[in-house]
Amino acid sequence: MKRRILSIVMAIAMTMSLMAVPAFAEEGAPTGMPITASTTTLESGDYYLSESVTLTETLSVPSGVTATIDLKGFTLTGSGSYPVEIAGNGSLTIKDSSEGQKGVLTSDKTYTVENYGTLTLESGTIQSTKDSVSAAAVYNRYSSAKGSGVLQMTGGTLKATKGYALRIVSTIQKDSAVSGGTISGTIDAPVGKLTITGGKFTTDISPYLGAGKYAEYSDGYYSISTNQLTADNAAAQIETDDTAAYYASVVGALWAAKNGETVTVLDKEGHQESAGVSLESKSVTLALGENTLDIGKGSITLGGGAKLTISGTGTLKGAASPVIIQNSGSELVIDGPTISAEKQAVK
Repeated sequence: MKRRILSIVMAIAMTMSLMAVPAFAEEGAPTGMPITASTTTLESGDYYLSESVTLTETLSVPSGVTATIDLKGFTLTGSGSYPVEIAGNGSLTIKDSSEGQKGVLTSDKTYTVENYGTLTLESGTIQSTKDSVSAAAVYNRYSSAKGSGVLQMTGGTLKATKGYALRIVSTIQKDSAVSGGTISGTIDAPVGKLTITGGKFTTDISPYLGAGKYAEYSDGYYSISTNQLTADNAAAQIETDDTAAYYASVVGALWAAKNGETVTVLDKEGHQESAGVSLESKSVTLALGENTLDIGKGSITLGGGAKLTISGTGTLKGAASPVIIQNSGSELVIDGPTISAEKQAVK
């Protein structure tokens, strides 16, 4: 009887030990599937680099796929016209779990990542090395058929040798957000389609900050100040009842203004914007006072029945058309100020 009980106990112990084996993986061993030069289409799951890889074709993330690539300190060099393509309803996360987090997704093509879905950057670098003003490390695109590209950036780096570190093409796209990391290069994004709450940037981010926020420049980078914006250093304000909301950019205030509200320009020294803005389905007044507002290379675009009244005795100017009326249902009223541009002011 004792021998029988002992045999049963030993059998149970052996069974339990066999069942426990899959629960223990070698410490530091990668999980998921390796990316190789011949990898072309990702399925849902985790992928990693075990060495630096140059792809032979475009790396695609199809619709409905949710995938993660861990660079692990290595370099993934893209190939094809668009090295990485994310389809609408596709999702790709880039991260780097290595100690130095020096992993890079790079290409010398026009766009390193062409995104119609969701791209999340947690760590590592996505860069473009193409010597072209139209190049982009990440290009968020929009198509009614293909989808709307979104970037969620919590860390890591976007970098462009020339051209754009981040480009968002359409004013009707879903909103992208940056809460951390570094963007080294130009940002081309419609105001209201990109929210910035943290991180470091080599270009002015004022148009993408909310009320009361402004950027400070130090050691070659802009970052959001921990201090509150006031009338003394704001570019514009929106006053409602007895409350005033202050903005670091006039275009940011125009985007935030509700129907019937007035955006008052505060910078008497002359203010230059780093982005344009599109207004739709609302009536807003831009009160210049005696100030000069330089819209830069952008424009205030009126569409969807928007109405903009510009008042004061100051000047609105720009490198191109400071104001563009996009359709016949929109209206521009000039009440006193001067509108000047290298090209025609309204078209």
